Amino acid sequence: MDLLGSWQPTATIEQLTQNAAIVRLVREYMQEQGVLEVITPSLSRFTTTDPNIESVAACVMGDTRYLHTSPEFPMKRLLAAYQTSIYQITKVFRDGEVGARHNTEFSMLEWYRVGYSMEDLMKEIEQLLKHIFGSLDQPLESSNTVSYVSTVQTLLDCSFESVTTAKIRSHFHDHSRSFPESIDDVDSALDLLLDEFVIPGFASNRLTF
Repeated sequence: MDLLGSWQPTATIEQLTQNAAIVRLVREYMQEQGVLEVITPSLSRFTTTDPNIESVAACVMGDTRYLHTSPEFPMKRLLAAYQTSIYQITKVFRDGEVGARHNTEFSMLEWYRVGYSMEDLMKEIEQLLKHIFGSLDQPLESSNTVSYVSTVQTLLDCSFESVTTAKIRSHFHDHSRSFPESIDDVDSALDLLLDEFVIPGFASNRLTF
């Protein structure tokens, strides 16, 4: 075992500096907007209720606890109790999710706005990211809005109500793309359709909603 080389961190000092700047800019924006920063527990007696997400278990004094996959539930308790806009920057943990751009442990920003509509939140996401990227000398262009239903209908040349897994599989084959045999439900097939044919076409210097 190479003990001499194993101690070195994988993050560069430039990455650490940029991460610190992003966290500072998020806090700066939220403070200006009057959103309260909160801290909630990372350990829970209960696992996540989302069947598509696996929790990481931990043993605490002989009892099984679970590291949170997001701070959603304790934050919603605060939201229900105090009816005030809140946010949190925290580490979360999800088992079985590892890839080139994803670790089991990662940082999450979660926030809730009292009285905000979906459109209000879309505008705030754009404002927040423009604040961050602009401060890092990487300005974003104005956002673009795309209709999910219209996009799917155009791709498959059918009404959204008539979309089936078979039609999506056929679209993949028509474009010489492989379609996993394990996917047999339309929701998963739609997700893959967007990943393969829609999202790659989004501009990298602007948000697409």
